[in-house]
Amino acid sequence: ENLDWSVGALWTRSDQAEASSAPGADAAAPPMLHCAVIWRAPSAQAADLVEASRKAALRRGEDLPGRVWATAEPAWITDVAEDNSPRLRLAAQAGLRGAFAFPVQLGHEPCGVMEFFTRQTEPPDEPLRDVLAGVGSQIGQFIERTRAEDQLRQASAELQRSNTDLQQFAYVASHDLFEPLRMVTSYLQLLCDRYEDKLDQEAHEFIGFALDGAQRMQALIKDLLAYARVDTRGRSFEAVNCEHTFVAAMSNLKIAIDEANAVITHDALPTVQGDSVQLTQLFQNLIGNAIKFHGSEAPRIHVGAQRTGDEWTFSVRDNGIGIDPKNFERIFAIFQRLHTRHEYSGTGIGLAICKKIVERHGGRIWLESELGKGSTFWFTLPVVKREGE
Repeated sequence: ENLDWSVGALWTRSDQAEASSAPGADAAAPPMLHCAVIWRAPSAQAADLVEASRKAALRRGEDLPGRVWATAEPAWITDVAEDNSPRLRLAAQAGLRGAFAFPVQLGHEPCGVMEFFTRQTEPPDEPLRDVLAGVGSQIGQFIERTRAEDQLRQASAELQRSNTDLQQFAYVASHDLFEPLRMVTSYLQLLCDRYEDKLDQEAHEFIGFALDGAQRMQALIKDLLAYARVDTRGRSFEAVNCEHTFVAAMSNLKIAIDEANAVITHDALPTVQGDSVQLTQLFQNLIGNAIKFHGSEAPRIHVGAQRTGDEWTFSVRDNGIGIDPKNFERIFAIFQRLHTRHEYSGTGIGLAICKKIVERHGGRIWLESELGKGSTFWFTLPVVKREGE
């Protein structure tokens, strides 16, 4: 505590990956220590030492910082005048004598070295050595947290850029793709209607293929727009009665329900905090999938809800064809289909929209299933808090 630390420096390690990324860098260059920061007391006449430190690139074992890096242990020099390292000779010429350095630990590997000089010649101070070794670990933890925060900020910025790109796509899709495609579809249909008697069977078949492709493209664009707009066009949250959203979804699915002779039952459904339009779409997509992917029997679907703490856990259970567990994560990704369009219609975006809706509401979605034995989709939504809760 009586030592006057006149000069201090922070040395950081530049690994091969970092060094090789610099313009003109040797791709085979080994890791080196570089002086990131150096400071000195106003009274310290150590300009040559400061300049040499700023220019130095130290290997493992070289100079005092390199020795600490190599051993991952603090090092104490009683008198730098007795050391032959060129930089330490400059320290002696500046009237400095004692020197101490300790590693900055990132896990088990030093990521840097803290170095200090004093005008006094002092024997090693073991208590101080131990204290500063602990400081090195704390600095390493701070660096690790800082790096993690930087990575999180970069990921957040990348996500924001992705969202911006998605919004731009939504604009392009709605204005620059959808309308021309609608025109193509209209003229193909007009061609088919007006020249029906003049076209042979092969021509009608070709037009049918073109119409089918255009209609599938329209459905894809429509679903992509719905996916893109979950965040950008979502309404502010309010208390939503899920009984009402369930009834709305059933109304939208009436034709599919009637055609499949589906039997759909449900528990008493709660009021949650959310976007009523998106929650209707969530029920509609999940129940619609249960109807579409039915087995040999008529679809039987049950919607349940149970409160667990501050959230409601919903389930949509069916008796359909089931899903192989290896595909559980895959089915929530955009464009992922487990069947060809000839087996089952659709764009492969419906469950990705469900996932995005649930996550926008602060919930999570998952499933339980077995091939040939039906599926149960689970999702959570927040409880509407009442006064006093």
